[in-house]
Amino acid sequence: MAHPTGLWAAALCGLIISGCGLGTTVVGGPVDAAATDLGADTSADLGRLDTGAVDAPDTPDTGPARCTRDEECHDNELGHHICDVASGRCVTCSPAADNCLAGQFCEGATFRCVPGCRNEDGCAPGLVTADGGVSTDGGAAAGLHCEVATRRCLACLRDEHCPAGLVCTGNQCVAGCNATQACPTGLNCCGGGCVDPQANTAHCGGCDMACMVTNGAPRCAMGACAVASCTGSFGDCDGMAGNGCETNTATTAAHCGACGQLCAPQPNATERCAEGTCTYTCNAGFADCNGSPADGCEVDTRSNPANCGACDNACVAANGAATCTAGVCGLGACNAGFANCNGRATDGCEVTLAIDTAHCGTCTTVCPTGAICAARVCACPLGNITCSGACVNVTSDSRNCGACGTICPTGRVCRSGSCQATCASGSTLCGIQCVTLGDDPANCGSCGNRCASDSTCASGVCVRVVTIDAIGCADGTRESFVDRTRFPLIAGCSGAWSLPGIFPAIPASALAACVTLGNSSTTAPTNGAGCASSNLCASGWHICFGGEVTPRTVTGCGADLAAPATSFFAAAVSGPGCGRCALRSGTLTGTVCGSNSCRDNCHESGDLNNDFFGCGGLGRTAVFGFCDGLNRTSGDNCASLTAPWVCGGSIAESRTVTKSGSAAGGVLCCRD
Repeated sequence: MAHPTGLWAAALCGLIISGCGLGTTVVGGPVDAAATDLGADTSADLGRLDTGAVDAPDTPDTGPARCTRDEECHDNELGHHICDVASGRCVTCSPAADNCLAGQFCEGATFRCVPGCRNEDGCAPGLVTADGGVSTDGGAAAGLHCEVATRRCLACLRDEHCPAGLVCTGNQCVAGCNATQACPTGLNCCGGGCVDPQANTAHCGGCDMACMVTNGAPRCAMGACAVASCTGSFGDCDGMAGNGCETNTATTAAHCGACGQLCAPQPNATERCAEGTCTYTCNAGFADCNGSPADGCEVDTRSNPANCGACDNACVAANGAATCTAGVCGLGACNAGFANCNGRATDGCEVTLAIDTAHCGTCTTVCPTGAICAARVCACPLGNITCSGACVNVTSDSRNCGACGTICPTGRVCRSGSCQATCASGSTLCGIQCVTLGDDPANCGSCGNRCASDSTCASGVCVRVVTIDAIGCADGTRESFVDRTRFPLIAGCSGAWSLPGIFPAIPASALAACVTLGNSSTTAPTNGAGCASSNLCASGWHICFGGEVTPRTVTGCGADLAAPATSFFAAAVSGPGCGRCALRSGTLTGTVCGSNSCRDNCHESGDLNNDFFGCGGLGRTAVFGFCDGLNRTSGDNCASLTAPWVCGGSIAESRTVTKSGSAAGGVLCCRD
């Protein structure tokens, strides 16, 4: 391109100078005007300046020196077509009349259009970026709103800029609702959030209508509360959500183990549910003896002789018909030739009338001493005759020597039916009898030297033959005071007996098998038939009397008893009734302390037989302190004890009590 003439260069320079503010005030031109106009071309054009006189140049028309309206700037050759009335200048843009393109605004300091929004149009898609700047790639998020103060395009400025169910927080639409910002159709605004009242458990059917389920978890279905699940063994067996999981299937017989699973009733039994399994308890007087649940408690133990009072407790009536009344064995008719002469059912028809000398042919018919009963008739042995109601051998009886009533003089004996001076060789005359001093317990070693009942005569000396048992119980097993080292003089022994009574002390039965009676004995009679309560104690031991327990235990029936929880061990102690015991230390006697007087401090007496007392966890608590170391009593008619204790319906329980099995205890035994 050819260099301009000097005149043109001068004119160009004048134009440039006027555009730079040397005479004409023009601001706010295009952003790149100065750089473009004053760049390389300027350097080339002003390379050689003409310093001579300059003709008045033609200058660009930049409008009036001070404008008052936009029309006056229309001819501005720099493109400043807007009149800024405040300054009187022609500018590119004016904040008061912003004519910038969408996505730009007129900057007040420079009167230039710069990136940023001035209204919602400036945030249209394709014009701005997500952070509010000018889009360079033609894309922008839809639905932005102009925050004029900061010229940023933001997701929201107010709640109404957000869809239903959202509110404007931090210029972002987030989940929420309020009085002016509703939720989408079908949802309710509850607590600032949109919820489905048909399914929300906290707002089921309406706001704040929370679902609660006792013993379970709730759910909301069709706007109504329901049970979602139950906790543990509980179940919603009635289908009603209002009372939750109302049924404990671990303990409810109608829903045992699961809803609708009924414990079916069984004859003569009470059903219950334990840990989700049906169990049955027989009603009083009945028992399940065959072990079959199909027929329940099929046996009436009150009247069944084979199971009288308990299963397998067969009533046995020797030589007669057994009966069962009120759970107690009794005796019916005796077999021919037998009789119940002692009036007790426990030993049946005990008498054989054809041979029993005490009941020969009939009860009370007693044969003479020494006689025998043969074919129901009393008769003396061969060689004997009857003298004064007794059979005697007149050949050797010094009182009836040779004939009834012939008495040999002192110092003489009857030999061969006549009184003679000496006894036979090896025997000694003691009184009017010839005896052997070496083995006669009544004349041991010398006439009249009688040995004790537990001793015998050997070589003329009384020798004790009873061995004191170390355990104390006839069956060799203790059930209480089991520590023999600490308690060598007292033991609790379980077992059964059929001969009534425990106080006053009842003699042991003569039945040989009874000496080994007890809960572990295999040789004792079944259920103690024919045995006495005293047979539970071993040789050298007896049922403890009042006042014997404490000295042998220090604490009486304390923790050292160590007995099974459901057991009672009786002592030979009774009282005046009402749970009060008679004491060996008692001071009251006579009519004031009758068997039904219920008095305290009565002295122990065989006439006081109301209730009996002992140790254990079973039975009624004794009223009068610890009752000489004892803490429990039988109660009226053994009501405070359980089977197999039986008292027979009398107030004199200590005389009538029997026990038909080895369970639930026995007696306290003290060493002689």
